[in-house]
Amino acid sequence: MSTLLDIKEKSRSLFNKLLFSFLVIILLFTTFNFVSYAFFRNNLYDEIIRYNTLNLNHTVDNYENHLHLLQTTLLSELFSTSAIALESSRDQPSYSTVVDLNNELRVMMGNEPLFLDNVIVQFQNLKIAIDKNGSHQSADLFDKYYESQLYTKEFWRAEALKPFSFQLYPAAEFSQKKVFDPSPGQQQLLPIMVKKSGSSNTTILAFLDANKALKKFHQSINSNFLILDSSGKVIYNVGDTSLLDNLPDFSKSDSLFIKHEKNLYFYKASPESGLIYVNIVPEQSISQQTTQMNVILISLLVIAIIISVGTSIFFSMKFNNPLKRIVQSVTELNASAPPTFQIREFNIISQRLAQLAQSDRNAKADLSHKDSLLQYYSFINKIKNIQTHSDVPQAEKPDMLEKPFIMTAFQLTYKDEFEGVTEFGKDKASYYVKEFIQMTMLKEYENSLTFQMEQDMILTLIFADTVLDERLQQTLLHIKQVLDLDNQYIFLTIAVSDVYPESANFTAAYEQSLERLQKRKLNEETQIIAPSTTAEPPIHHWGFTSLEDQDFMVHLHAGNAAQTITLVHRALDRMQKNEATAHACIDFAQEIVSKVNKTLITLQLDMQPAADSPSPGEQIRSCYTHEQFKEFLSGYLSLSAELIQKKKEGYDHITKFMTEYMESHIGEDLSLDILADKLKVSAAYLSAYFKDKTGINFIDYLNDLRIRKAKEMLLGSDAKIQDIAVSVGYQSVNSFIRMFKRSTGMSPGEFRKSSLTGP
Repeated sequence: MSTLLDIKEKSRSLFNKLLFSFLVIILLFTTFNFVSYAFFRNNLYDEIIRYNTLNLNHTVDNYENHLHLLQTTLLSELFSTSAIALESSRDQPSYSTVVDLNNELRVMMGNEPLFLDNVIVQFQNLKIAIDKNGSHQSADLFDKYYESQLYTKEFWRAEALKPFSFQLYPAAEFSQKKVFDPSPGQQQLLPIMVKKSGSSNTTILAFLDANKALKKFHQSINSNFLILDSSGKVIYNVGDTSLLDNLPDFSKSDSLFIKHEKNLYFYKASPESGLIYVNIVPEQSISQQTTQMNVILISLLVIAIIISVGTSIFFSMKFNNPLKRIVQSVTELNASAPPTFQIREFNIISQRLAQLAQSDRNAKADLSHKDSLLQYYSFINKIKNIQTHSDVPQAEKPDMLEKPFIMTAFQLTYKDEFEGVTEFGKDKASYYVKEFIQMTMLKEYENSLTFQMEQDMILTLIFADTVLDERLQQTLLHIKQVLDLDNQYIFLTIAVSDVYPESANFTAAYEQSLERLQKRKLNEETQIIAPSTTAEPPIHHWGFTSLEDQDFMVHLHAGNAAQTITLVHRALDRMQKNEATAHACIDFAQEIVSKVNKTLITLQLDMQPAADSPSPGEQIRSCYTHEQFKEFLSGYLSLSAELIQKKKEGYDHITKFMTEYMESHIGEDLSLDILADKLKVSAAYLSAYFKDKTGINFIDYLNDLRIRKAKEMLLGSDAKIQDIAVSVGYQSVNSFIRMFKRSTGMSPGEFRKSSLTGP
């Protein structure tokens, strides 16, 4: 009997329970792994089929979406204004129209996700072709730049006569000769032709980089991939080319894949394009994967069981012995000294338990002492009839958060003089201001709450249902009068919100207060912005008018400090007359600084401030009056214009010759080739040289020069617009009007009228 009791007692030991628990967990996980393995083994083949099917569907969607995008993009370009203008030309094409079409193609080629190597627009009536590099003779295009034995110029000429609008051709190797690299290079491309159905005059040839498209659209571990047209002809293929000799007939099967000669052919036909996409997977590779996975899973399962059983025994023993010692240490807490162990961690636990026991004894003694004090104060309160907060029943406590309230925001602004005079920092000063506001508000509103949101933002909640009564107005005026005594160091902006019914509207009240803080006018005094009882004033257009903005940028690029400062002062004076807010003036100053910085970056200039001087943004935030804004912007523009002038004075004789020649021959046909011929250099070198020296492209500089000359003639003469267009080098008045409107935002006639009526 005693033996049975001993066995029962031992079975209840921590070691046996831990070991039994570990073994049960191991058994459960082992059973789960066996079931998972059996299920996985039965479904592995199906999962591989499903993976390849989903992968091919994803590939088809990617290719079809991309082909649809290319068709839409190329057809849109076919019907663009530039293409239609060149298609209707019967003689020498307009240079500007050719440039416009070339720029459009360059923009299209800059869209890397299209994976286009080039786009060529051919005009049979003009016998020219235009691509990203410029214009070419149609007869020489495929002999010089895109040479292929499969696709000759006679082939493309015949294809242009066929009745279709979009056609994809099989991929082929093209020998390409770049404009600046005469040595040919081989590249595999997928040609695409787009044209108007029934018309062969204008065609667009796009060359899709097949390898880049495959890398993006077909993510598979299998390397054999085909694209066939509706007739079964191979459009594009990668992988083992020997598989092309004996392909199955995909039109006679309606399943997801076909088993053919020890291979699985996963295929899908697109109803939109008619293309058939095929992914070829050797059946042997699937069997090998299944076998390898079986071996790996069984090996891992056996290893996991062995490690789990050994770990269970080890940790059960490790847990059992230390816990015995911990129990012993707990039972000896009242001993004079805590028990010690050989393990450092258990010594820490023993000492900590002893400390907790001592803290518990001290806390009980302290509570006993304080209980007597509480009883004493309770008696005193009862004698004096003072009702403490704890005596008020919970149901009778006022719920202020559900009452109507007004939020008052106080924004602090520290002047530069504050740093050098006061002996404490802004944090301490803000705390003193907050305490003063809280004390003042509590005198008038007993339940008001004042708290500091940020260093320069203090909020007060007033539980009242009147927007700005006489009492609140007098309280805010008192705060203003007191703080005005230190006006040389600090001033406030005080914004009062509307009345809100409950605490759920705290966010709305805070946002309204911040919005009203932005209505502050420019001065250095404390302002109170209360809810308006009248309609909001009309919104003015602060800053430059469109015409002033154009003049400012012209004078800024020219380095004319006086003219830019005059324009800025005129805008600031207009804002002062219309009572613009301080926020609007700050936005205007930041806009001027942004324009100057962009111009300096364009001209490759850098205006380095002194190491100890504040940034332009900090200087703007330190401006509180119109005079301070004028002073800051005048100095900033003067320094910027000086840098620009120095840059202009540093031009060498080549740039000077080019600009002077363009000035004196503005009405003639000007191009890089003409200037390069006069300077005896190549056009490519001259283009890069001019951009490096001036920070602007040659064609952009020429267009800007012509528009500036046109502006001068529009404002200084009564000449007809057609005559002005010819005088500045535009042979077509429509081209002149279009370029003028693109540059200024208005037509030449509207520009002339606006100068007469004023801003």
